[in-house]
Amino acid sequence: MVTKELLKSEIDNVPEEQLEKLYNYIQDLEQRTTDKPKESIMEKLRRIQIDGPSDLSVNLDAYLSGEKQL
Repeated sequence: MVTKELLKSEIDNVPEEQLEKLYNYIQDLEQRTTDKPKESIMEKLRRIQIDGPSDLSVNLDAYLSGEKQL
């Protein structure tokens, strides 16, 4: 397990010119953890809206083959 002491000792080894990058990375990481939780795949799928005929699910094969037109 990583502890703050281990992290601090590693930070001491980071070259001065890289400290700003490290700081920005830490800020970005902190922002990601405080943002809203990541949306699940099911939540994303629920938002999908399809504009099509009311019988699309029943006659999908006919629409795909061209037997029926949209």
